[in-house]
Amino acid sequence: MIPEAKLTTHHLYDSLVEAIDQAEEVYIVAAFAQKSGVTLLVPAFRRALQRGAEIRLLIGDYLHITDPEALAQLLALDGLSVRFYRSGGRSFHPKAYLFRNAETGLSIVGSSNISNSALRSGIEWNVHLPQAVAPQILDDAIDAFMDLYLSESAEELNPVVLDAYRQEYAARQYVAEPEVEYDEGTVVVAPEILPHRVQEEALRALRETMEEGRTRALAVLATGLGKTYLSAFFAGDFTRVLFLAHQKELLLQAERSFKKVNPAWQTGFYIGSDRTVTETTEIVFASVQTLAQKRHLDRFATDQFDLIIVDEFHHAAATSYRKVIDHFTPRFLLGLTATPDRMDGADVYGICHHNVAFQMHFTAAIAEGFLTPFHYYGIHDTIDYSQIRRIGRTYDASQLEHRQLDR
Repeated sequence: MIPEAKLTTHHLYDSLVEAIDQAEEVYIVAAFAQKSGVTLLVPAFRRALQRGAEIRLLIGDYLHITDPEALAQLLALDGLSVRFYRSGGRSFHPKAYLFRNAETGLSIVGSSNISNSALRSGIEWNVHLPQAVAPQILDDAIDAFMDLYLSESAEELNPVVLDAYRQEYAARQYVAEPEVEYDEGTVVVAPEILPHRVQEEALRALRETMEEGRTRALAVLATGLGKTYLSAFFAGDFTRVLFLAHQKELLLQAERSFKKVNPAWQTGFYIGSDRTVTETTEIVFASVQTLAQKRHLDRFATDQFDLIIVDEFHHAAATSYRKVIDHFTPRFLLGLTATPDRMDGADVYGICHHNVAFQMHFTAAIAEGFLTPFHYYGIHDTIDYSQIRRIGRTYDASQLEHRQLDR
């Protein structure tokens, strides 16, 4: 019986290990590799190498996401043939796992790079095509792999190549707010702020979704991944920008971040009585509570802005946000949030036409090493709040304090 082609939408890892354990030849190309994914595959690679299988890997430097420690793990495996593809700014997105032995073969092509989330927990689509179903496809795929593998852009992975990439990788990770040092009146200019690897991937996704003709998108990034800086990098593609938030502190912080990305930007505020917007203002930081008022909203033409950025987009289902969003017709609207799902069931996805251009939740960010793991500690509260007087929407402060101290 001829085996059937199939689609896997999650947990590709089991299929890969089974195929590696049976193959005499293994060819793998991935845009990037993470240590978490390589660690999963090393045992299967080691078993295959010990029984004499040939394994060739081609890993890309796509957006500098590839972890140098992942490359170091691969380099340490005796008998493994690894080359590092230097894209030089050219798009490099392939993800293919090809297997062949004397009698059968298998092509797995889809969306999974080499990472724990891509191989085990994430939503990934991969087509499995046995050689018996389409005999020529596997041969063509291996030929295409070898063309890349032997190209001038593919460097044989060795300690020198790895060390050079380590330095590039380290340079791309710095995105913290720069320090400004003062020495007898001389200002030392801080280093240029560049997008880190997650922000670069998100930027590429946003630009690709615009190329597809979409006018709205949601970017979901866990707290700590730099949503505001991402929006500032993206704003560089536009002329007139509105940054919308519901708290003054968020707007002040956002303006500082934007100015660090491009000090030349002319920025202004539209927050209560603090309205510093002029005809030359390029980036407007506005409070939704202020701008949603008709007398303020009517001062702006519907096509006033090329880009509208809505921070904390999970609030966007509120009437005040909808008034502002519905008033304008920007070239693009970008929603930013770490928590898009609301407890009240309001649909914020629909506001962005259900287009989630990029997402990395905190679980994936932790698994990939971008955020530090954490632990929750809960303290049992024995206060009977029903016995405390309410004043409007809050508790009486003196009674609450008394109960807290009296425990």
